Parts: sequence; structure tokens; C-alpha cells
Amino acid sequence: MYNIDMESGAIPRYGYRHPRAARVGLISITVAVIMMLAFIQVPASGSTAGLKGKLVVLIVDRVGVADFPTTDTPFCLSLARRRSFGMMVTHTAERENGKEPDLGADYVTLGAGARARGALGAPLSFNSSERPAGYGGTRTAGELFRGFTGGSAPRDGVVCLGYTQVARNNEGAGTGENVGLMGRLLREGGFEAAALGNCDSLQKVVRLAPLVCCDESGVVPLGDVSDNTAVLAPGSPGGYRTRYARLLAESRRLLAASDLLVVDTGETGRIDRESGNMDPGLLARERAAALRRVDRFAREMTSMLDLDSSLLLVVTPGAPMEAREEGNYLTPFIAAGRGFGRGLLTSRSARRPGLVNNVDFLPTVLGHFDLAVPSGVVGSEMKTTNGPADQVGYLEDLNAQFGVTRKARWPIVVTYLSLVLLTICLAALCLPAASRRLGWPRDLGRAARATGVAAVVLLAGPLSFLVVSAFRYGGYTFPVVFCAAFTLVVGLGAWLLQRGRPRMDPVVALCLLTAAVIVADLSFGGRLVMMPLLGVSALEGMRFYGLTNTLAGLLLATSLWGISGLWGGGALERGAARWLLLLALLGLSFVVGFGALGANVGGFIAALATSLTFFVATSKRGFTLWRTAGVALATAAGTGVMILLDSVLAHTHAGKLVSGGGGGFISLVQRKLVIQFGQISFFLLPALVLMAAVVAMALWLRRPDSFWRKRWEEEKLQTATLFSMVVGSLVALVFNDTGVAMLGVMTLVTVLAMIYYLLREGGRATRRTRPDVPVSTL
Repeated sequence: MYNIDMESGAIPRYGYRHPRAARVGLISITVAVIMMLAFIQVPASGSTAGLKGKLVVLIVDRVGVADFPTTDTPFCLSLARRRSFGMMVTHTAERENGKEPDLGADYVTLGAGARARGALGAPLSFNSSERPAGYGGTRTAGELFRGFTGGSAPRDGVVCLGYTQVARNNEGAGTGENVGLMGRLLREGGFEAAALGNCDSLQKVVRLAPLVCCDESGVVPLGDVSDNTAVLAPGSPGGYRTRYARLLAESRRLLAASDLLVVDTGETGRIDRESGNMDPGLLARERAAALRRVDRFAREMTSMLDLDSSLLLVVTPGAPMEAREEGNYLTPFIAAGRGFGRGLLTSRSARRPGLVNNVDFLPTVLGHFDLAVPSGVVGSEMKTTNGPADQVGYLEDLNAQFGVTRKARWPIVVTYLSLVLLTICLAALCLPAASRRLGWPRDLGRAARATGVAAVVLLAGPLSFLVVSAFRYGGYTFPVVFCAAFTLVVGLGAWLLQRGRPRMDPVVALCLLTAAVIVADLSFGGRLVMMPLLGVSALEGMRFYGLTNTLAGLLLATSLWGISGLWGGGALERGAARWLLLLALLGLSFVVGFGALGANVGGFIAALATSLTFFVATSKRGFTLWRTAGVALATAAGTGVMILLDSVLAHTHAGKLVSGGGGGFISLVQRKLVIQFGQISFFLLPALVLMAAVVAMALWLRRPDSFWRKRWEEEKLQTATLFSMVVGSLVALVFNDTGVAMLGVMTLVTVLAMIYYLLREGGRATRRTRPDVPVSTL
């Protein structure tokens, strides 16, 4: 291997030598061989060549899959091709809008094993012996740390002065016990952690690497995050440049004394933090040059390790700013060493070949050191699965597809929703009372018929947004043409083929088809729900807690409307059909909340509450006070059972089998409840308003002369389904962080279904009262 100059990146040039030098060369080679033999027989003290059992975390922050690895970084590209490569979802517990403040939440999450929050003081880490300038240089960071926390500071280690603030911010999110978890578990297991490097600029101190491996008090036993590894460079972004020669020397020293070393290369993160003040062309050039230096450093770092027993993880904790602004939080992740062969990275939390979550990082580190994963850890250990021949190209194409999906989804979905709104307005005009007042439309039967057909066609729209995910496209044209053609063909086909059939009407056919496609797709890996056009985010399909809330609402609404229409009549009020219905509803709730992609607690609560409401509403006795209380209690009990199954079987919320005993499980449930009630508080006001509206509507419907009271008697199944959708959508709003999306899609399906049924029944009533109107016009 060439001995590379780490400052200049120059590789010595080897050319022709004059014959007179042959004798000198021969002597030199002989001496070199003797020294190598002596080195093998008596290893030099402190040598780190071929170190065994180590784990190095090489942080290359704020780069995307399109930036790294590429042909400009040949060594890392070779690692990604020959070893394990994947894309990491870097969501945290912070509110993410593309312009979120730099609070270090991405680094904290890596060491917490759960999506965590950061703090303004998170970057303030120092060597214990450093004297922070903000305090006049009179006290060391170790002394300040003792004054702030009362704890002791390691002489050769690092202290996180902002740790207390980070821990406090996570207590409210239910992840307070996770902060500093990696360092604590390594210490208790007898392993030593070290942190190295920083992203400092002339404007501020940015030292986040210690947050990955610090313990519960904010201490890293060994490390160097001072300016020793950087040099002033006025022409460089941020005014500093990483001294890779120094960084390499410090890495050798710390690796000899530690088991886990977190090295922050610094430059790429520093450049991205200055990107707002840089020309895009200059930004690209600076980033590419920094990555070339990182690549040479990665080669030297890898040469220190015996990859048969050690492990190298190349990690990007946070996405670059331009990607965040577009909603892309995917970053590259390379694993090379023990336990990782050639292929795509995956985990039991992401359940997607090539995709992992940042919460999977901690279980992976613990797995390398054969340490147990606590029940409070959300992620799961990363593994290698078979991938395509060009696994790097596959993930680059997948990342590019996410970008296209993000840009195409809003124009398509907004156009679709505008058509839905127009259909609703036309349906309102087709009601007899409105038509008589306005004198329009003149041909009421024809207008009602056309509007009903439009509602059926639009009902096929959500299915088209799913099916288009089976294709790869590079612009707007294909998804627009495909979704429009699919919606027209399937919607009109359902209306033509099922017209005149009392039970399998067009709405029932489309709802059952949509539900069947979703269930079948989930059974074979969820490829269609990976990049749906329908939802609040293009990354919804990569959430680690199962089916997205939007698609869970779509599955629930289409299934319930399909079941109610397919069953028909009064068959659901008695006999074996009632028990069969109950089993079907419970199975539906299980698929929504605990499908092949893992558990979705909020989705399960909404599905179970909706299903039980429908079951009671279709009975002969209907709702009573005790039955209403029974629905609430059964929903709560079912949720507890689902969480238990998830924790024991799927590990979606508990990285591995709950190993903490009863206390560990109780702690897990408590944390889940804190998260759920935290979500409730965010939507509490709109939920209370909507609940008050529902109660008022229910009281209004109970009037003897109410239109809806008559519908309960004549169209019980339809009305029961409508009532269940109203109740279920409100529950979804309360118990889901994206409950608005779930409420919206349930309302969408319900409104389109009711338009078709009301206009169809209105047409029948018109034919009964107006015999002079030809049937063909209705």
C-alpha cells in the first residue's frame, strides 16, 4: 500500500532507477526484510496494525447517497460494492421541516437506540483538560463539568457540557433513559469508548461525536475533540480544515487503548453547515474535495483493522441541508468487517433490503460486543441480505426515485383532491332541495348519474397511487398519465361491470379491490407502500413501525365499506354471520396494526375502535351506555395485547426479545404511553372540537323527524359504516402523530361512497315519482 501524504493527498511516484542504485536498493530491501521479521517475532509496543475485536465508527456527516460513495472516492466505493451497503433513515424526535436548527439530535439518536431530541448546548463537548474560552480560560472543562453535574471527569477523556440539557429535553419525549445508553452499556460490559474529531468553525464550537458514545453522565473515557485535529484555513468553509495526519495518529493511539472509537472527519459537516452562504458550484467542489480526503483517510483507517474480527462502520448521522429541504432524510451507510459480507443492509425494524434506521445503530454496536439490547431500544441489529449485482447503483436509483416521487406527488394529489372537491359540489347541487332552489341542473337525472359515475371513477384514484409505485420513472409525465389512465379504466370498468348487481356494486368492487391489493402487497414485502404518492411524506413507506397511517386509513375505510356492501341486508344482525363478521373485523385490525411490516400502535387503536363501533352499530339493539363503555374497554385491552405481541414477537418497538423482565416491559409500556399522550396533546384542541361536533350531530340525528333516523331504519349498513368512519377517524386523529392524514383518507373514501349511494337512491326515487323520465337518463 502506498504511504499517502495525508495533508496533500499526494501519492509518491515510482519510476526507473539507475543501475548504480541497484546495490543500495538490494541492501535496503535486505534490511527491510530483517526488520519485518523482527517486527513479526517481537511486536512493537503500542502498534495498532491488524487490531482485533475493535469497532470504528467513521462519521462522514451531511452527505447524501448521490454524493458518497462515487468514483471520486474509490476506496469507499469498493467497500460499498464488496461489503455491506445501505441507506439510513435519519429521522429524529425533533420537528423536521428542512430548516430545523442544528441541535445534534441525529448524533444523540445513534447512541440512544430511539429517536431522540437534541439541545442548543449539545455541540459543547471538550477535552477534560481544555479551557473553554467562554469562561475566560481560567477553568478547565473537567472543572466546569464537576461544577455543573457533581460528577468526575476523566483525565484523558471528553465531557459533554450540554449533556444535562439534552437529557432534560428527552425526558418529555419518553426517551430520557435512552440518552447516553451506548456509553453506559459499554462501560458496564467492560468495554472502553473513545471519541475523536470535531466540526468547529470560526463562528462556533461543533463537537457532536461524543454524543454517540457518552454514558448517562455525559462522559467519554478517552478521546480528543480539541482543535489538535484541525488547522486554521481562512479560504476554507468555516475557516478550518481537518488535519488528517493528526487525526490518523490520534486514531492509532486511541484504538490501542479503546474498544470503540468514534471518529468525526469533520470537513463534510463543516462545509454543509456553511452551505447557506456558498455558491452551489463552490459547495459541490468543496464537498467533492473533502470526500476525496475522507476516502484516503478511510483507507488508512481500514489498514489498522483485522476485518475478520473487527468492524468498520461508515456513518452519516444527518442528511445535507439541500436534501432536507426536499424532504429526503436518507444517507449512505457502509459496514465492513465481522458479521457483514457482501450485500444490502437490512434490519427487523426497517424490513426493507437496503434500508436501515438510525435507531438500528445501537443494537448493531451492542451485537458486535455480544451485549444484550435493553427493552427500551426501538431499533434492531443490522444484518446483510442478498442484493443485486450492482448494489450501489440499485440504491442510487432508489434514492433518485424518492426524489422524483417527492416532486411528483403534490401536483398529482392536489389535482386529484381538487377533482374530488368539484364532485362534492356537483353532488350537493344534485340534491333535490338545492336543485329546486337554484333551478340547476335542468336535467337532474342525467347530472346525478354523471356525478355518481365521477365519484366511482375517483374512488379508484388511491389505488392508482399505490400501483404506480411498482414502476420506476424519472419525471412527471409517466405518473400523471398512468394514474389518470388507471383511474379512468378501473373506475369505469367497475361501474360498467357491476352495474345492476345489488350487493357487488361499483363502490364495493373498488373498495374490496383496493383492500386486497394492499393486503397482498404487505404479504410480499410491501413494495407498493414503499413510495406511495398518497400520504404526508414520500418517506412514509420507510417508517419502522409498520403500515403508514395514511395507508392504514385507506385499508380500514375500503375494507369496511366493502364488507358492509358485500354482506347486505339484515344478515349481519343474527346467527353465525355476526361471529364471522367479528372475526373479519378483528383480522382487519390486526393487519392494520400488526402487519408484515411491523406494529403501528396508533393505527391499531383506530382500526379496533372503528371495527368494534361497526360491529355494535349493526346489531339489533345498537348502542347503549354499557356497550359504548365496552367498546372503549375492549379497544384498550386489545391495544395492550398488541403491544405485548409486538414486544415479544416482532421487536418493532423493542429491538430484541424483552430481556429486562417485568420491570423492563413495564418501562417500555410507560414510554409508549408517554409518546401516545404526547401526540394527543398536539391535536387535542382540534380533536375536542370535532368530538363536540360529532356529539351534537348524534343528538340531532336522534330527532324523530331526522333524515338520518330514517336512514338508520332503511339503510342500516350504510349508515352504520358512515357512523363508524366518523368515530374511527376521530380516534385516529387523537392517537396518531399523522392522524390528520388518516382522518383525511378515511373521509375521502366515505364521502365518495356516500355520493354514489345517495345519488343512486335519489335517482330511484325520481323514477318512482316521475314516470315520464326515461330510465336511460338516470
